[in-house]
Amino acid sequence: AGAAKEADGVMRQALKRAARAAFLWPEHVADLLSADRALTELYGIGPSLANA
Repeated sequence: AGAAKEADGVMRQALKRAARAAFLWPEHVADLLSADRALTELYGIGPSLANA
């Protein structure tokens, strides 16, 4: 239970970081997805968050 709670906390922090970074992204997420590009190209988005 403790590991699951910690993992949720880590994901929550990652989401907060990505939300703040989104204001500085040079492209819209929809543009990346429509071009079949990876979300990990955006600052603050790692593999775990991109697959969440």
